[in-house]
Parts: sequence; structure tokens; C-alpha cells
Amino acid sequence: MGVKVGEEVGYTIRFEDLTKKGVTMIKFLTDGVLLREMMDDPLLTKYSVIMVDEAHERSISTDILLGLLKKIQRRRPQLRLIISSATIEAKSMSSFFQARKNRRGLEGEEFVPKMEPAILSVEGRGFNVQIHYVEEPVSDYVQAAVSTVVLINDQASRFIFSIRHFLVFMLDNVKNLPVISWYFLLVKMILILLFIYLLKKLGSVGRTL
Repeated sequence: MGVKVGEEVGYTIRFEDLTKKGVTMIKFLTDGVLLREMMDDPLLTKYSVIMVDEAHERSISTDILLGLLKKIQRRRPQLRLIISSATIEAKSMSSFFQARKNRRGLEGEEFVPKMEPAILSVEGRGFNVQIHYVEEPVSDYVQAAVSTVVLINDQASRFIFSIRHFLVFMLDNVKNLPVISWYFLLVKMILILLFIYLLKKLGSVGRTL
């Protein structure tokens, strides 16, 4: 968007808040952080639009958040909710948020008309997947996987002038394969230490990947 992070666009995660009061217009945050904000502001009055992404993951926090947002919208009909997902049953979600009947707002307010949530569908892109098998058994499963990724990266560099990302799924019974916890709730310093560990462990391969 051509703006500095922490100014018009910011984010809030556990132990870190990179937003500026009165300046930030768009804020990214986790469902857990939003639930904690409800403790001080039950109606989330400082938000006019709330978008819940990846709603199909159905964590406990997400389920609680959706239920509370439904109740908040009854008190704040002007609040706009956007629920996005690639695989969720859209009609069921729409039915969950749909008002059953005309309802009266707070005392002294006018009747709030029945609202039916809109369902928008955006077609995604499909990518062909090719499966290749090794012709002979390999002695080092991990090294073979890394070498294959490096080979693909080198070959693609001749034709594609963009950044590539690789996701490799390893079997859970590989010997001498370290298991590292890696998720977005980790403290930033721990993530930095993990990067340093991987670079030292993998050397130049780690920097190439």
C-alpha cells in the first residue's frame, strides 16, 4: 500500500503492538488478541469492519470469536463482518449469522430490519502437480530431499525470475532429523534463534533455500 508498517497499517500480536492510535486505519491481529480486546471493549466500538480469515481452521478461539461477533452485531448493526475461507460451507456460515426475525435494538431505538448475509465466491487458480519417484533407494533421505530442492531451484532459475518457496514434507520416522517447534505465537527472539540455528546447521544450503 506504499505506507510504513505501524502507521496507517499495523499489527498486534502477543507481546508486540505495532500500531499508532489515531493513525492506524487497518490492523492485522490474531483471534486470541481480538478476544482479549473484548475484555476492555465488549462491543469492539473502535472497529467498523472486522474480517476473519481462514475461518475453516475452526480453532477454539475462532469458534468463540464468531459466536461473540454474532452477538456484537445484534447490538451494533452497523458493524460489518467479513468471513473468508477457501473450504468452509458458505451457506451454513451465512445461516449462522442471518437474523431469524426482525429485532428491536436497544431501548429507544427503532426496529432493525432483517439482514441476509451476502455470499461472494472468487475463483482460485489451479496448479498442475507432477509426481516423480527416485529410481533407486537413497541412503540419506534428508540429504536427498534437500538436494532435490536445490536442483529444482537451480533449474527454475533459468526460466523464472522471481522468488520461489519450497515446502517439503518429511516422514516422522526419519533418523537424526531434529524436530523444531515453529508457529506464529513464538516470541520474536525465539524465531530469530531458530533461524540462526538452521543457518549454522544447514550452512550454504540453508541460505539457498
